[in-house]
Amino acid sequence: MKRMKGRVLDVNNVIAENVDVVLYESPPSSRIKSWQGSFELTYDVTIELSKSYKLILEDRRSGEILVSNIHASSETKSRSIGFTGSGPLQ
Repeated sequence: MKRMKGRVLDVNNVIAENVDVVLYESPPSSRIKSWQGSFELTYDVTIELSKSYKLILEDRRSGEILVSNIHASSETKSRSIGFTGSGPLQ
């Protein structure tokens, strides 16, 4: 698990910047490369379940993500957005 900052884009439009991303990647020795994770968004940012977005990480890697779940919290002013990488993270 890695924690880093990132940006989320819908087509070419940045919808969120400086988001805290939690990233899980398959080990380098794994034959199947997979990655997934989550990030927090405030309620004023529109994001849709089962839609593809682009994630750009602070280490300059990027990839397409598919939003797999959205968890709202009544205690905070943000939502936890779960995603699965679709394609390479490079």
